[in-house]
Parts: sequence; C-alpha cells; structure tokens
Amino acid sequence: MQDLDSDWNVFIVSRPFSAYADGVSGLAKAGAHVVAVDRDVRNLKETKNLQPYQLDVTNWTDLKNMYLDVSAKYGRIDVVCNNAGLFERITTAH
Repeated sequence: MQDLDSDWNVFIVSRPFSAYADGVSGLAKAGAHVVAVDRDVRNLKETKNLQPYQLDVTNWTDLKNMYLDVSAKYGRIDVVCNNAGLFERITTAH
C-alpha cells in the first residue's frame, strides 16, 4: 500500500476486528495514526501507528476520556468510524 497522501490522518475506528480489519491495518501501514477502539483489545498488537484503546462505546465517560487522550496525543481527530452497534436478530415468517 502506498503512503497516505492526505491531511486527514488521525483515525478512530471502533470494532477494528470487524469486516474492516484489513482496512484498519492498511491505514496504519500507510502512515495514518489509527486508534482502534473496542471493549476487548487483547488480540490487537500496538504498532508505531496503531494504538489499541479499550473502552465501552456506550459509556459516555469512557468516550470523553478517549476524546481527551487522543486529542492530547495527536492534537486533533480527523475521522471517526463507528463499527460498533447493537443488533437484534429478527426472524421473518414465510
């Protein structure tokens, strides 16, 4: 992957192990600073440009602290990609 050619290079991505895992690691390899947010970050390895951040996205205090931490470290947040959510399985009748 080529280097990231953009002024938008500080990303927060929730649920980094979802279908977007390749894109998340690709962004970091291309030079973006990626903060990977999840309740369980044990399987996520920190690298130069990939920072695991454990939090519960339904907890406002966790979110506020993450915003303050990331803003202090990088000076800004350019992109937020929320892949977390609650899903209810719905069965349809035939």
